[in-house]
Amino acid sequence: MEIVKYPDKMLRLVSEKIDKVDGEIRSLAREMIRVMRKYNGLGLAAIQIGVPKRLIVVNADLIKRGSGIIVLANPKVVEGSGESFEEEGCLSIPGFYEKVKRYDEVLVEGLNYDGMIVRLRSDGYIARAFQHEIDHINGILFIDRLPFFKKLKFSFKYALGKIK
Repeated sequence: MEIVKYPDKMLRLVSEKIDKVDGEIRSLAREMIRVMRKYNGLGLAAIQIGVPKRLIVVNADLIKRGSGIIVLANPKVVEGSGESFEEEGCLSIPGFYEKVKRYDEVLVEGLNYDGMIVRLRSDGYIARAFQHEIDHINGILFIDRLPFFKKLKFSFKYALGKIK
């Protein structure tokens, strides 16, 4: 499986809820982890490899050694606080980076790899990764969160072939 790239319409789909975490979902999670590592990503949503399921993986180990990889099915932000304005990129939009406003701290809920409901509180880049990947499963790209002139900048770069 490879990364679905912008402007593929698949990236605009709202992903389907996962009823239970079974062997098929665990296999998908393992494949997502493989692809995420191959491209050195911080996170990945199933939709980015062409599977419209509400499943994300986040490589917390890239930020804090020993944190591991987080797998969440049906993730949602339960609460958010603070404000952060940091640069983001996306494996589905390679070569384009821009600052995006997000919560600085989030409480996220979902089903873990074992199918148990978990709540995870995170801040900084892990919180940002959760928000970015949850946007993906809702058909939202980080470029959608940019102010008008930055969206225009993206459009020009894309039209000129500087983003592939």
